[in-house]
Amino acid sequence: MAATKKWIKRLVLILAIIPLLIFLAFVGAISFIDFNGYKPQIEKEVADYTGRDFKIEGSIDVSVMPFALSVGKSILAQPKGFANDKPQLTVKQVEIELSMWPLLLSKRLQVLSVELVEPQLHLLRNAAGKDNWSDLPQLSRLIPLLPSAQQAMHGSQNPLASPFVGSAHALTEDLPWHLQSLVLTDALLQLDDQQENFNVQLSQVNLLALDLQPNQSFQLRADFAYHHSLSPRTIHANITTQLEIDPQLQDFKFSDWQGLLQIALKKELATPQVHLTTKGAVMKLNLQKKRIQMEQLKLVGLNGEVQTNFTGTFGAVLDLQGELSANKLNLPMWAKHLALPLAQQNDPQWQSVNGDYQWQWRNHQIEIKPYQAEMLLKQDGR
Repeated sequence: MAATKKWIKRLVLILAIIPLLIFLAFVGAISFIDFNGYKPQIEKEVADYTGRDFKIEGSIDVSVMPFALSVGKSILAQPKGFANDKPQLTVKQVEIELSMWPLLLSKRLQVLSVELVEPQLHLLRNAAGKDNWSDLPQLSRLIPLLPSAQQAMHGSQNPLASPFVGSAHALTEDLPWHLQSLVLTDALLQLDDQQENFNVQLSQVNLLALDLQPNQSFQLRADFAYHHSLSPRTIHANITTQLEIDPQLQDFKFSDWQGLLQIALKKELATPQVHLTTKGAVMKLNLQKKRIQMEQLKLVGLNGEVQTNFTGTFGAVLDLQGELSANKLNLPMWAKHLALPLAQQNDPQWQSVNGDYQWQWRNHQIEIKPYQAEMLLKQDGR
């Protein structure tokens, strides 16, 4: 009996030592490997996969505690047929934290967190209508979120929309992903459309998302600047929200958000910057059908406030409709400072609006009803 117990103790000790030996062997191997020697192989693999030249100008480093991969400045060139004065993608630094034991025990690579420092993505569509993203499926799925020239010209800084309906042509390929954290620092997304002669910039993007996985709500904090070359506005936003995304990256659900919007118009309009606080319950976007649904969006600023629910479609032409509740809302002032295409922007009867109204954004114009002065006076109790 004593001998049996002794052998059991020895077996337990051996089983406890084995993972330690594996770990020490792994640490030793890591310390003797010069990962920069693998740059040509990595560059070739990425080039073969994307059809674009890829270059790692910075160093590649691997640490054990935590088990992380660090890659310096990397550049992905434009595809053939596009000018390469601006690479399609540059990243100053990539930090990827990995899970060690799945790699050691089952040779499975599991990414825990990703941090991108100063990533810059340049999207192009030439005059013939050929773009530099359609051959990258995961990227092309997100492109419908970018507004067109017509949408920007008639005001689109609030892409929010009928009961939300999922895409009837949803992509069937599952994209399993799960990250403990995703961090973007000073990111830039730029779209240059030579066919419609406009460009879009989403710049100064700083983002922190925790516990990301499809079909599960996760926390997101972000600040960014947005500008469309055909729009009179530049919008700076600082938002905290819960976000849920489907595996195909088509359905986005924002909930319980709050934040601050700073809106600046072109200098020639000689209009001071406006600060609006915002919060809301739900915003749903479907990229495939370009559907939008907004619930309880509240904006406060310019000595008034408005809360609205609306639905509709976004894209080349905006078609939105909903209801709003106004408190001391000076519509001509909001139209001027936000450059909104309001039908009532020159009507003095709408300088102090209180109550509930219907509205629609259609045919490049926002109309709030009732519009007749006598109906407005009656609804306000005057």
